Amino acid sequence: MRKKMYLLMVVVLALTTLLAACGGGKNGETQKQTQAGDGAKAETGEVQTPASKEDIDPLGKYDETITMSFFAQKDDSVKFNEGESWEDNLWSRHYLDKLNIQVQDKWIVDASQYDQQVAMSITSRDLADVMAFKVGDKNLQTLYENDQLADLSEVFDLYASDLLKEIMNYDGGTGLGSCYDGQVMYALPRTNPSTDSAQLLWVRSDWLEKSGKEFPKTIDELVELAKIFAEADYGGQDAYGVAIYNELYQNGQIGSIAGYFHGMGAYPINWVKGDDGKLVYGGVTDSTRSALEILAGLYQDGALDREFVVKDGNAICEDLTSGKVGITFGPQWLPV
Repeated sequence: MRKKMYLLMVVVLALTTLLAACGGGKNGETQKQTQAGDGAKAETGEVQTPASKEDIDPLGKYDETITMSFFAQKDDSVKFNEGESWEDNLWSRHYLDKLNIQVQDKWIVDASQYDQQVAMSITSRDLADVMAFKVGDKNLQTLYENDQLADLSEVFDLYASDLLKEIMNYDGGTGLGSCYDGQVMYALPRTNPSTDSAQLLWVRSDWLEKSGKEFPKTIDELVELAKIFAEADYGGQDAYGVAIYNELYQNGQIGSIAGYFHGMGAYPINWVKGDDGKLVYGGVTDSTRSALEILAGLYQDGALDREFVVKDGNAICEDLTSGKVGITFGPQWLPV
């Protein structure tokens, strides 16, 4: 019985030969590859392996267009520019233009249906070239036990850029090490830059202009602005001042108010040094109590979403794109 693997992302058989063709745009040599039809077997033509890593351009453009298939999860809060879609957008065109890779979604489902759809695809042996999994996912374990995963060891060693390898080792190689079973590499960990988890304060500029106020620089100014937004009803009857995540505190999550707590000198899920120099749980400090009291006041004044206790990040996104929210905390990519 093989040991259970804890991986964050899996790349299936077809990707092995796909990456083996990288660098073709650099040296002009033609390399052939046939995409795996069922995701479990890949029949390839002759692939010319470079003599050394110095001959490889990790971001080289293919001479011939390569089709690369994915399983996709859609988010109904995502809004595309006119004429764009999940299948045709800025990123899909960028892959085609820069790498000559045609991105193709085998299917697109709501995130809540993703695991079930993956299981059905495994049963029917209709897999994509690239699939994403959470840590300890049963579907990934099934693929692993059925020998349906590609060995990416040599591919990663040869074709991963120096920058990618550096990023993969920022944590001392813990995440990357989890992708190996002995000497065989079956997956790539998903990484997130630290800038993605920093909580920034976002305020609607048109509402701010109507209020006659400046961007808040203190908690008191933020509270005042939230109350003004709630009373002014700039966005209609369903609009509200501040959107917050239902679990309140989670860095990197849309609507998380970790930044608000930190601005109050409160760290409710951490152990901090108390006034007596001893460790105390941040959830019971005076700073946390004060932060919660202010939130309770905002809720009573109607400045917070009345339904925030049942809204996760996706629900908040829907409210944001619908123009219902004046203020929220979120990562740097939120306006995108």
